[in-house]
Amino acid sequence: MTLTDSKTISDSLEALGRKTGKPVPVLLSHELVGLLSEQMYGSPLKAMEEMVVNSYDADARECRISVPSATRITPCIAVYDDGAGMNRDEIRALWNIGRSQKREEHIQTIRSRKQIGKFGIGKLATYAVATKITFFSKQKEQTLAVTTDFQKFGPSPAGQESRVVLPVYEVDDLSNTFSDPRLQHILDNLGLADTDLKSKPSWTLVILEELKESVNIHMGRLTWILQTAMPLKADFQVSLNGEKIESSKEQMAKAVEFPVSELPEQRLKGLREETSQDWKVKDQGLVSQDFPSGITGTVMVTEQIIRTGKSDDIMRSHGFFIKVRERLINERDARFGLHELSHEVFNRFRADIEIDDLDTAITAPREGVGDSNLRETAGKVLNEIFNEARSRYNALKDQPPPKRKEHETDYVPHTLLEYRLADVLSLTDIKDGAEPDKTWFYIDEIEPANLPETIQDLYSGERKSKYRYEYVGHGRNSRIVRFSPNSAQFTLNDDHEVVRAYKETGLADSLLEDIATAEALLEVYLREAGIPTTVIGEILEKRDSLLRSLAKDHLTSVASISQSLLDASNQSHELEVALVASARSIGFTAKHIGGPDAPDGIASYIGQPDGEKKITLEAKASNDYPSLGSIDIGTLAKHVKESGAEGCLLVAPRYPGESRGEEASISRMAKDNKISCWSVETLAKVVAATQSRHISAQDVLEVVLAKFAPEDVEKEVERLLTTPSWDEETLYDKILSILQELVERLSDSRPTVDMVIAQLTNDSTYSGIKKAEVRKAVSDIAGASKGTMTIRNNTIIILTSIDELRRRTSGITNNPGIPRRNGQFRLTREY
Repeated sequence: MTLTDSKTISDSLEALGRKTGKPVPVLLSHELVGLLSEQMYGSPLKAMEEMVVNSYDADARECRISVPSATRITPCIAVYDDGAGMNRDEIRALWNIGRSQKREEHIQTIRSRKQIGKFGIGKLATYAVATKITFFSKQKEQTLAVTTDFQKFGPSPAGQESRVVLPVYEVDDLSNTFSDPRLQHILDNLGLADTDLKSKPSWTLVILEELKESVNIHMGRLTWILQTAMPLKADFQVSLNGEKIESSKEQMAKAVEFPVSELPEQRLKGLREETSQDWKVKDQGLVSQDFPSGITGTVMVTEQIIRTGKSDDIMRSHGFFIKVRERLINERDARFGLHELSHEVFNRFRADIEIDDLDTAITAPREGVGDSNLRETAGKVLNEIFNEARSRYNALKDQPPPKRKEHETDYVPHTLLEYRLADVLSLTDIKDGAEPDKTWFYIDEIEPANLPETIQDLYSGERKSKYRYEYVGHGRNSRIVRFSPNSAQFTLNDDHEVVRAYKETGLADSLLEDIATAEALLEVYLREAGIPTTVIGEILEKRDSLLRSLAKDHLTSVASISQSLLDASNQSHELEVALVASARSIGFTAKHIGGPDAPDGIASYIGQPDGEKKITLEAKASNDYPSLGSIDIGTLAKHVKESGAEGCLLVAPRYPGESRGEEASISRMAKDNKISCWSVETLAKVVAATQSRHISAQDVLEVVLAKFAPEDVEKEVERLLTTPSWDEETLYDKILSILQELVERLSDSRPTVDMVIAQLTNDSTYSGIKKAEVRKAVSDIAGASKGTMTIRNNTIIILTSIDELRRRTSGITNNPGIPRRNGQFRLTREY
């Protein structure tokens, strides 16, 4: 006989063979079918797993699965196994809902494996996938077939059961039946031929038809379940769409690995006290009163992260894998209910544990264990297992680095940077960052195509290039640092308050870079700890605000004070405060006063032999040009007289009538009242250059007391900043470089000041420099050298290396020099 032209195989089952014996009556309510399938077995993957479980319990050696996929379009799902098959009585028993014969003694006796099935409801899980299920099963040369249409269990207002009678058919001619194109197509997908069915003594073929539209079989997840949840071993092989499913044991390098039986006596003692049970090691496992069959398994912590994060196609490969009677029971619960496990270790932790004594606590869909004392006790054992793995991993991680020569020693371990970054980048849900636009706070985005190679490089254990530090202005509101893992570069934001406060202040540069490095890695550590990105964003934002506030609280850097002037151009009070701080940075003793009838500040300077000189400080903030009336030159002159000052330093963003030059009213009035008019930008330039060009309060005082019109002040300040064409810090650095050349070249004599002068005059940058200026600069270096350089007559006596001389004179050069001890992390600056 062959199939008719009906829509499905199940509709044509009557054509396959003759009815045999009495039909199988099935009593089910529509509500019960829905409850047990769509709610308890809500995932179609669970239905697939249930069918494989049945194959395993039937002592099958192989199970073949065919499902629709992009490359294999099938109108149905089919599962075949070469297990024991079913006779008519077993087909009848198949539909006993809520009771299974698998655990009965006579079944346990004839089966070679521990039976996984327990509740007798697994076949209803298929309703989550399809509305029709058909069984073909062979046993003792007899092939039987039965089909069920779940739609026949119609809804009832009272929830009453529907009685459906299932005829059982016997198939006489397998070759003829399975030569039908539709059945032949199914066999082809399974890699079978009708001759295989004829030659095998027993088998079962399950066909699911009229697949539900909502069903979407994720091949990756199904593969994971078959790899991980099922007891794959030599005597039970599973294939999916023709591909053999291999066990999911990870092939990563293991940092730690041990069997459960190696749990130390100290931990067993703790378990005895915590659980009030006598835990012992027996037969490669842990046994107690409640766990007489034992808790067995293996534990490992890998060198690389094995957590894969969120994915539509891949499920977890880390955490606890708890099996009961050789079947996984916690597919989605990696912690098995435990909390507060170290993320660093847990993301690379895997424990394959067998606890058959939990069988009595298994919930119906076999996706977990019900709350009970048994589960609670098992959880305490698992917690000790994890703690032991963490202790072993930490002990290995904390081992001191191997002893190497100084220039080869790496003081910053990979476990603090590269490995941590690779761990976080390995998480597939890492694309969402802590910033509002979903980018990372500090870490530069890596192109998805380059991500695998980047992660592999970070895990390689080799620091292929030392880390570099660059300073680039990214705007006041941008982050303090950006880190590019690909280029091994930390880019500090020149415009950030903290960077401005400490940059180019000797050794503070190195400290600033260390802080920026730790700040960038803090984001990585928070990610690794499992903190939500929104929380990370809030934490880092507050921390950044705190750092900015602390930097503003005690401004010392002339770069920061100079910028504070520019930032306060249109804010009256802030400009007054910035002006007073600027006066201090130049060398005045300054005090903020303010108020309608007093100057904004007073600055004084005690010079020799003229004694104390005093000037008033006045600030006029505006968005553009302050009006002539708002400047009120007359009132400013009155403040000078009442304060007993000799002049006034007035600062404003710009002045009215600038284009008219000396003809402008502000210029005439300033000259008449001896009010020195400085622009905010001009004063900011002077402040920024005070240290490098050795600008003193005396220099500025001379401008304030002699130049009044805005254009006159501008010209005089330009001269101050450009004459000579070099600054003092550059000159010091050049002299140190010359001394290094001379020391290397003169093996039997010492350098002299004249030699330094001769070298300098060969450099066009220092054309016009006077001998007295060079002698003073050499003397300054000797004075700052802390006893390592002296001058006798014309001879320069150097009592140390030039590198150490650079380090000791960093106070006047703002050049910290090469570190006294240098590791393999940071690219050493060249000077």
